[in-house]
Amino acid sequence: MESKDKTNIRKLLRENIQQLTPYQVIPETPAVKLDANENNWLAGWFQDELAKKIKEIPLHQYPDTDCTELRKKLAELNEVEHQQVLTGVGSDQIISWIIQAFVEPGDGVVTMNPTFGMYAIDTLMADGALLEVSLDQNFQFQPEPFLTMIHEEGPKVVFITNPNNPTGGIIPRHVLEKVLLAIPAETVVVLDEAYYEFHGETLADKIMAYPNLIVLRTLSKAYGLAGVRVGYALASDEMIDAISCVKPPYHMSSLDQAAALVCLEMIPKVKEELVNVIRWRENMKNFLIQLKNNGRDSQLEVFPSAANFILIRTPHAEKLNQRLKEHQISVRGYGTEGILANCLRITIGTAEENVMLQETIEEYYK
Repeated sequence: MESKDKTNIRKLLRENIQQLTPYQVIPETPAVKLDANENNWLAGWFQDELAKKIKEIPLHQYPDTDCTELRKKLAELNEVEHQQVLTGVGSDQIISWIIQAFVEPGDGVVTMNPTFGMYAIDTLMADGALLEVSLDQNFQFQPEPFLTMIHEEGPKVVFITNPNNPTGGIIPRHVLEKVLLAIPAETVVVLDEAYYEFHGETLADKIMAYPNLIVLRTLSKAYGLAGVRVGYALASDEMIDAISCVKPPYHMSSLDQAAALVCLEMIPKVKEELVNVIRWRENMKNFLIQLKNNGRDSQLEVFPSAANFILIRTPHAEKLNQRLKEHQISVRGYGTEGILANCLRITIGTAEENVMLQETIEEYYK
């Protein structure tokens, strides 16, 4: 049988998709993994209880498409009604739904820069117009240019991340409230609070006052469930109903729902380990600042963080990252070009992991 002429499959893609590349995760198994903002303090804590719960799951049946029990538990946790909660396969899926539901080709989507990359990817997939507002040279949010962009461009959706990833910076509540008040009611405002638990401030209490507000959360970070894809949104009943128009049936597996419920039943343990993460974040910040102050890296910049990671900028970034890799320690590097040039993002690990990281950095600067 004769074969057909080879076709350039990529040219068959929609034009706006051709500029995208598949999301790549380097398959590494380092001894110390500090590159993905995971909560290593909770490693293994839920396995035994989850194993018991799995035995009760009728795996031959489709999962609860409304995630009823999970939504009620999350509503109780956040002091809202369950109708004001939407669950997704990670907050990534909910971001995708928001874009699908509201953004038509050419519609503007405003984001910070740098910030979480999925806002841009989903906007480009929808053929929307990505409108990025750069943070200042210290990676701090600038409300004036942000609002100017919104008022001049009239975007359909705005994404604000607090604390921000990958910078760790925060926007004070009073600033967020002023920004929210200044944004037109016909613009959807998404406040991504993926790292809320490490910071402690939220605008979730404003979802009924602002029907255009969506607050995003995840169980991947503070709750130590990165391997279980569970995110959720808090918003007005009307907003949840609107987004649900694009929600597919049976979107979240019974296993994901079960793992989330087990985790939420062990919140005291989660809160206990949060204290350790925050304590070590401050320890790591002071360690890095001391490197600068004692003259071993006079150009080292340590950016304020209210998340479970710290971003640094240094001319030594590439060589330091290589030394860490040689010691089987993985952090997130951003190369030598762009707004994050010469930056490294360091996840706060366990006490043992943090000590190993600090010892390796000390060795590098000898």
